[in-house]
Amino acid sequence: MKVSEAITLADKYTGSTVESELKYRWLQQIEDIIYNEVILTHKEPFSKPDPVLQRDRELICPEPYSELYIHYINAQNDLLHRDTRSFENSASAFASAFASYTDWYNRTHMPDSKIERIII
Repeated sequence: MKVSEAITLADKYTGSTVESELKYRWLQQIEDIIYNEVILTHKEPFSKPDPVLQRDRELICPEPYSELYIHYINAQNDLLHRDTRSFENSASAFASAFASYTDWYNRTHMPDSKIERIII
């Protein structure tokens, strides 16, 4: 999924009136979390991607896990608007999608040896 696709889909789902600049910031936040907490904990991590301000850049999570971006934007939007019920639903959907992605990544990539020693 590309940056522009994630923002467009999130807007369609929520009818959001939040400025695009804030949505780019939210996408950058979740990309940084994914890179730092998932990618860097495994052997041979790829280089940190360019900032999400490049609309045509592919996001880190591949299909079918890329829905986590939409859920993250929606959760942040709900939080911003203090819509507790919607936030709980969006945050739950995000947590489930993020767990699915991290489970897949952990199954398909070798952990870093430093991390293995800590876990064992």
